Amino acid sequence: MQTKVFNVHDPRFKEIPTLENTLKALFFVSSVFALVFLADATGKYFDSIQNIAGAPKFFLKWTLLLTIGFWINFLFMAMAILIHEAAHKMFAKTRWVNELAGNLMGFPIFLPFNSYRNAHFVHHRILRDKGNDPEAGFHLEKSTFERLIVGALRNSSVLTRNAKNLFLNKSAPKKERRLALLDLGSRLAATIFWYFFISKCGLSFLYVLVPFFGMSGLVYSLRGTLDHHGLPAAKKVNDRCILVHEKLCYITHTNRAMEIVWSNVNYHTVHHMYPQV
Repeated sequence: MQTKVFNVHDPRFKEIPTLENTLKALFFVSSVFALVFLADATGKYFDSIQNIAGAPKFFLKWTLLLTIGFWINFLFMAMAILIHEAAHKMFAKTRWVNELAGNLMGFPIFLPFNSYRNAHFVHHRILRDKGNDPEAGFHLEKSTFERLIVGALRNSSVLTRNAKNLFLNKSAPKKERRLALLDLGSRLAATIFWYFFISKCGLSFLYVLVPFFGMSGLVYSLRGTLDHHGLPAAKKVNDRCILVHEKLCYITHTNRAMEIVWSNVNYHTVHHMYPQV
């Protein structure tokens, strides 16, 4: 293992690649829709061919469909990482653009931006506190199955429950309740949108939804496992969880294309030490 020392720039002088982030978001969204049509076409193509039958046909068809589902979720995760940037006001230089981008990108992937932002900031404050860290489902489950499958589903349900509870809390600030309502409305609207989009375009619900939901837990939890799993245990200092080796962290070496697509998430533990850099 190599240990290197990096200079951390003053966050006041950080460079925010607004144009690059915007172009990436547009590319990710268009690619998702292209893959949705590809999944539908793949399933229907195998239904139409007669020279392959039985188990080989079934296996080949669903192997290809789940592979497409993996890449759809891969792009969804790339969008989720951009939403993470917007939550930290690093998607764009102005606050309202970050708010707009976060909500718009969260809409098609069922990620309520405001609830996510609230939970994510708590995650930063109490990192790896199993009893309270709202993102612990990604990286603190007891088994590989729980991390790769249950974690993503649990995290998604937590965000929806948080939004509902905040909206129903009449003592909460009106602005926070309005944002919670926006999150709940966004999830409902996304469900309606995808239903009518699949229906009106003549797509198969089976060949679109099964590959997507079949691979979503794997991709989402795999990312959470890779960027958090293996971190040293946290300790509480003044009600805040910090890493025991707070001056040490790890990065994942990868190629430039992967860094661009997943917005340098391989430096995620550095980000936990310096969230605004």
